[in-house]
Amino acid sequence: TIYFAFATEYVNQQGVRSAQRVWLTSLPPGETEFGAPLEITDPEDVVGVYDQPAITVTPSGDLLITYGEAPPDLQTTTLVTQRSEDGGRTWTKDVPIPNDGPQYMNLFHPCVSPDSDRVYLLYLDADLGVALWRSEDGGQSFPAENRAPVAAEDESESMMVDGNCIAQGDEVLDWREMQARYAPAHVRLLEGGDHALSDFELHLPAVLAFLG
Repeated sequence: TIYFAFATEYVNQQGVRSAQRVWLTSLPPGETEFGAPLEITDPEDVVGVYDQPAITVTPSGDLLITYGEAPPDLQTTTLVTQRSEDGGRTWTKDVPIPNDGPQYMNLFHPCVSPDSDRVYLLYLDADLGVALWRSEDGGQSFPAENRAPVAAEDESESMMVDGNCIAQGDEVLDWREMQARYAPAHVRLLEGGDHALSDFELHLPAVLAFLG
């Protein structure tokens, strides 16, 4: 079975968001079309955006979905896991990163070890850079001490200081905060634009030139 998790929302002409949802659909073996999507978020929750949903299947067969959840003011992002032990009919929501926990910056993608109960979360940590966060119980808990940088110690900040494209029209993040945070880096500041950098192909020549 192939599973696909995705987020939807409605944005009116004034740029106001509404009807934010996270969905799951699946393609069973032998089928040629995905089934009707199943909503896994609560439509009564008041949110600003659901960001980057991703899914994996644990060795025990449980479904684990991860995504970022921001309030209407978009000033913070909470990392969320949703876990189902019955094929997606019911879900248990958890927040593995409390306010006093690891400092999340971006990314939040799950992966599994096929020969054990280990589940990993790949994310960008303010202290460690790109990091793997390990669970020993199939994704039910993620102890803070089970984090490790992916890169060598002297390379952990390379993703933050090498180069960044920042759009002034980003509807999720404040471009001024991003510009201040990445001050040591080569920054390409774009007028307008959006969080997804939908016109990225226009900037690709400059990115390739920067990479050499």
